[in-house]
Amino acid sequence: MTGTHGPDSALVCTVEHVPAPVLPTDLDDCHVLALPSGTDVRVLAVAWFVGATWDSFPLAAEPVTFAAPPERRFRSAQEARPRPGRLRLTSHAGLVGPWPWSTRQARGQGLPDRALDLYALDRQVSDPLVLGWMTAAARRSGGAVISADRRQVIVPDAGAPVDLTLWTGTVMASADLVATVRPLLAGSRLGQVEPLPDGGYAVTSRFEFDGALTVTAQGRNAVPVAVAGLQWGDYGPWTYTVAWVPPDPAELTVEQPSRTHVIARTRVSPIVARAARAVLGAAGGVVVDDGGFPVSEDELIQRGTTL
Repeated sequence: MTGTHGPDSALVCTVEHVPAPVLPTDLDDCHVLALPSGTDVRVLAVAWFVGATWDSFPLAAEPVTFAAPPERRFRSAQEARPRPGRLRLTSHAGLVGPWPWSTRQARGQGLPDRALDLYALDRQVSDPLVLGWMTAAARRSGGAVISADRRQVIVPDAGAPVDLTLWTGTVMASADLVATVRPLLAGSRLGQVEPLPDGGYAVTSRFEFDGALTVTAQGRNAVPVAVAGLQWGDYGPWTYTVAWVPPDPAELTVEQPSRTHVIARTRVSPIVARAARAVLGAAGGVVVDDGGFPVSEDELIQRGTTL
């Protein structure tokens, strides 16, 4: 089996056209990943890169003791500055950071209006996988990506990813899967089970105003890095994908979907999470989102109760 790293679907982003952000000079000429303050960047990295690890750990600032003599206070102030670390992504690419950035500093620069941690990608890195991960990580966490030339601030739509996939070694009969998800699809019309050419099957439930949900069961030959360590039993990797088909599927790829689309997405997203959690309970395994990042059961519960 070979590994896969990210989603098949396109990332929906907003590209902010604002004056070039003013960032720390240490980040000049580097692509920058801006994450909400305190985000564990390594957790995001290991979902895509097998060897992701800290080559050197970042060190937080230490308090300066003002009871010391002036010359010692000056030396302590120099030593007390936070020291960025380096997170290795691949053999040729790494992230250096974080540089803390306050809400005030972020405001008016096209960045999320919150405290941020800034990470600089190694200079001269143009690996599409690494750049794709930066955008996916920003979308997953509610952050942003700033281009090396500072001409673009990419703010992915954090609400866009709806679909969830359970990776497991358990194969459920179609009748058992339908019995598992049917109670969670009240208000929709559940169709017949449709066989797939590869031996899998799918069933679609249609809503009056909000499009449809399709639950697809099928075997896979390649797996995301995030689930490569799972035990697959006798059947190899098997997936159950809960996917939303909006009333106008073209709106999945536009930067600014209509209000109608966003309202429908808001209503359907909790149903997707509840259905994925139900299948997880029945089959076991790991749920992964559209960006290739694992979704814990606690997060599924939170998503399922969001109004």
